[in-house]
Amino acid sequence: MNEVSKNAERRCLDIVRCIKKYDFLQGNIVEDERPDFLIDSVGLEHFLVDVITNECSVSRKQSTSIQKKIAYYKTNPNKLDEDIVSNKASKYAQGIINEQINGISNFDYKVFVNNFQRIFCKHYKKIKSYRQKCDSLGFLIEIRYVKPGPHGYMITDKGKKRNQAVKTIPITRDMINCFQYADNVDFIIICAIPINFNNDCSKCQIIKIDMNDIEQSIRKQGMI
Repeated sequence: MNEVSKNAERRCLDIVRCIKKYDFLQGNIVEDERPDFLIDSVGLEHFLVDVITNECSVSRKQSTSIQKKIAYYKTNPNKLDEDIVSNKASKYAQGIINEQINGISNFDYKVFVNNFQRIFCKHYKKIKSYRQKCDSLGFLIEIRYVKPGPHGYMITDKGKKRNQAVKTIPITRDMINCFQYADNVDFIIICAIPINFNNDCSKCQIIKIDMNDIEQSIRKQGMI
């Protein structure tokens, strides 16, 4: 695990701790592998699922690329000035924006949910190795989202379609189906973060899923 990825995982956990004061996440944090975090006797395995998915993870690539570019310019301020003058910096920013626009316009729900199921199952298969280090185990699922337009999402329910405004993302039946078979996980936390996150936690949303009553716990939190 490289430092950039580990920092991204820790940032996701910090967002959860900032928004929700869950008692079981307030202890001393030990960064580890399998699971990613140990907080006293609680283990937490983090993984990211992109809403924008083409053949690869666009937002993960963007996040890593941007962080590396920022670090480079901080240590080479003269190079930043040169790239501004030569338009290299503006072209780089333009490329990032275009990737997001293309990702949004080409969004395919089936691609997203297949990716979600694949990543979820990949981590669930390692459940035994995670549990060796903790008494209670949870999945921390980071989902990067793009703010929908003024009409929100188009929701299909029993053959009928309607526009639905939501704060971040809807929780779909396909996602819930994944959770229903994960009976060896004690809890799941979904952390929805905007792709252009700028440390404003009010733009994020945290959903904690009770594995004993999945659908009811989602409804109680006002999730669509």
